[in-house]
Amino acid sequence: MRNNSPASPLVERNPDKLNVKQMLIASFVLLALIAYNMQFYIVPPVIKHFLGNQAAAEFQSNYLAKSDNLSIQHSVGYHFFTGKKLVKSESLAIEWWQKAVERDVVKAKSSLAYAYLMGKGVNRDYEKANRLLDQAIMEDDSYALSLKGWCFAKGTCETKSEKKATFYFIRAAVNSKNGYAHSYLGYFYLNGMGGLEKSVDKTRFHYKLAGAQGVQAVLKRLAKLDRQINKS
Repeated sequence: MRNNSPASPLVERNPDKLNVKQMLIASFVLLALIAYNMQFYIVPPVIKHFLGNQAAAEFQSNYLAKSDNLSIQHSVGYHFFTGKKLVKSESLAIEWWQKAVERDVVKAKSSLAYAYLMGKGVNRDYEKANRLLDQAIMEDDSYALSLKGWCFAKGTCETKSEKKATFYFIRAAVNSKNGYAHSYLGYFYLNGMGGLEKSVDKTRFHYKLAGAQGVQAVLKRLAKLDRQINKS
């Protein structure tokens, strides 16, 4: 006679089937956690494809805004501005830099000043740019010093003055490894500008330092100068 009674709950289940089920659940949970933590990298390309760059950048900005970490605000702005590591958005870069400036982050003052000088992400405003640069220079920020030199060289500060430009470029070059300051000093030595006497040797010296510090454009000038020297 067949026993049609239900199986007792005390009867031992098949351990192999139980392990497989547990492994599947654990794998699903693990994948869900990975997907959640990777959404910052996974979601933006999808949004970018369907809704465009700005929407993707806003997703990244909102995600990062959950962190109130003071140290990342300038870096986030930089990566939005350049499109490195984040979807390019100059307007969002400005927002992040403004937040950082409110918290007195010196690098953000210099970066925001650059945006005002170039009219990138904001309307060009030399007065605001120079005010920010002066604040950053008070804390001896190298980038601000080189930008102030550029302002005097171009005449976007109070007045055009090559000598004042030289003063700020020298300060920027001495205080840190500022390739752009060395690049301008090399140009000034090459052409005898800003109260500096013409000097090919000093031009080459500053061009080499600028190239070593990442200013790629100056390497072409250095190569051209070396060709002219070899011909003479």
